[in-house]
Formats: sequence, structure tokens, C-alpha cells
Amino acid sequence: NSMPRKDLLITVPKDWNCQHIEIDGASLNISIKHLTVEKIDLDGAANRLEFLGSIENIDADGASNSIYLSCENHPTLIDIDGASCELELILPKGCGFAVNMEGLSCDFNSDLDYATKNGQHIYGNGHTNVNVDGLSCDLTISESDE
Repeated sequence: NSMPRKDLLITVPKDWNCQHIEIDGASLNISIKHLTVEKIDLDGAANRLEFLGSIENIDADGASNSIYLSCENHPTLIDIDGASCELELILPKGCGFAVNMEGLSCDFNSDLDYATKNGQHIYGNGHTNVNVDGLSCDLTISESDE
């Protein structure tokens, strides 16, 4: 009665830049490493996304998604909508952010010296806009050690 495991591995040329990745599904384990991507759209439930590379924009909608982003660049927009979602965001040193969180039981954590003004959490120049709208969503932002 169980579904057999299916794996898909896509290898691209070194230094290839991707414009758009769209992922729709449930219970997916997605790992994207060492890639430059303009935009990722993730829709579905119980997905796990691990991204290491450069990204400008990510839009994730769904329930029980776990997202780990380790960015080599200063992203522009991260938009998360859903319920019971977790987002761990690691930004390069000196990358500012502006976090807007709406919804119920949403938590924001960061060891960085950010300020809170009008419900928005701001660090540095506020370059990376992070919007979280949902129920029981957790967001953690840190800086990379490099």
C-alpha cells in the first residue's frame, strides 16, 4: 500500500543561471545546491526545500512546509503563505532585511541586532523583504559565518 520512492536528479552546466523554478507537489524532499536562480515558486504541502546558492525571489504557499535557504547573495523578496511552516534564512554578512509577519501564532527569531517599528523587524538597510502570512509559522534569520 505504500508508494515506491522516486528520485529525480537534474545536473546542469557549471555557472548556469536559472530564470524560474516552479515546484508543485506534496511530501517532496527538494535539494538545490550551487545554483543561481531568479525565482522559485513552491506550492504544496509537507515539502522540504533546501536551497544553497543565489536567489532573488522565492514564493512558497502551502501547509507544513520546511524551507532552508542559505543565500550567497542579497535576495530581494521572500514570500511565505501557509500554515505550520518553518523558514530558516541564512543571509550573507551585511545583508539587511525587513520582516513583515501577519497571522496567528507566528514567531520571529534572530540573533542579529534588529529593530522593531510598526510591527516590522528591520535590520541594516532592509534590502531583503521577508513576508510571512499564515498560522503557526516560524521564521529564523541569521548571518553566514563567511
